[in-house]
Amino acid sequence: PYMIHEQNAVLGRANRFLAKKAKLIATGFKKVKSIPPNNNQKWVGTPVRGTFLLKPERNYQATQHFHLLIMGGSQGAKIFSDLIPNAIKKLPEAIQERIIVTQQVRPEYMRLAEDSWRGSLAHYELAPFFSDIDKKMAAAHLYIGRAGASSLSECLAMALPAVMVPYPYAVDNHQYYNALNLSEQNCGWIISEEILTEDMLAESLAMAIYEPQKLQDVSNACSQMAKLDAAKQIAKLALGLTRYHT
Repeated sequence: PYMIHEQNAVLGRANRFLAKKAKLIATGFKKVKSIPPNNNQKWVGTPVRGTFLLKPERNYQATQHFHLLIMGGSQGAKIFSDLIPNAIKKLPEAIQERIIVTQQVRPEYMRLAEDSWRGSLAHYELAPFFSDIDKKMAAAHLYIGRAGASSLSECLAMALPAVMVPYPYAVDNHQYYNALNLSEQNCGWIISEEILTEDMLAESLAMAIYEPQKLQDVSNACSQMAKLDAAKQIAKLALGLTRYHT
């Protein structure tokens, strides 16, 4: 007997094949598409590293600086380097000076990103990779990025509100359905890339900064949705299958 774990909100193609005879399907999200009818399934979340489980205390009311974390995912998300700096430049100068940006940028887009941020009053750090992403997330007040399952699981564990821009070419559009699971629980906002504009981003950032209670509510909702014991639950379920051998 065997079980499978599906981290995305759409059952992947390999897992669809394996699901036919699986005794159990453990899922990263509550709602998962393409699971065959009558399959035994359990929502357990997706495991994250232990350092992501040290959830920081977030007090948006007392925030002086606003830390913005921008992650492009494995594809780099050049669109973020095109739009986000210009969106921040639309904000009042006093607000720009409060913003501290940490942005993941692919090496080939680094010069573009640096040019885009030039002229902004925000403080920014750009790098292709952050080895201490857990610390970056702990310090952040808002995440803007793709909607990969691991990234969103880390946001939930860290109680970090997310503006999610799903990668439009993901197989089976699974990033959209990942994001939808969070959005339906008030854990973030979905913005489709095809309608994403500087004005829309500026409006989202202004809301986050001017209405801290809204962000606090979303952070609290993330804490409620997070499955901090995902690894333990998966192990427990796997060990439970041994009863089929007795």
